[in-house]
Amino acid sequence: MAKIFMIGSQNALCSLYKLNKQINRPMLNSIVHIRAERGLKYLLFKCTYDEYTPYQMLDFLKLSFIKKDIEKPQQKNELRDIHPEKKQSIIKTLVPLMPKSRQQFWFDIPTSDTVNDLYEEPEN
Repeated sequence: MAKIFMIGSQNALCSLYKLNKQINRPMLNSIVHIRAERGLKYLLFKCTYDEYTPYQMLDFLKLSFIKKDIEKPQQKNELRDIHPEKKQSIIKTLVPLMPKSRQQFWFDIPTSDTVNDLYEEPEN
């Protein structure tokens, strides 16, 4: 799995050489629109709000990182259940405050008695 480090470190995935070599190096305060597309190894950006201005390519990754390829995380195949008591609590307190279009989700969410709660109250 790829790890992200600070830009100045030896193991960084960002190439300072590539960034300094660019003629029109974009500054963060001048970028108004940025687009990342799945499968691309670079970012697309615009420095104007004009919708007809084409995107510019920002190639900033180190060559060694591009060659290695990025490991994709394992896809989750099963649904994440919640505890029945938690579901009833949400239905009782929060569902009446929700718009009708969002309520059905909470009525249909699967429950399980054996599921671990991802959020636990901190003990004081």
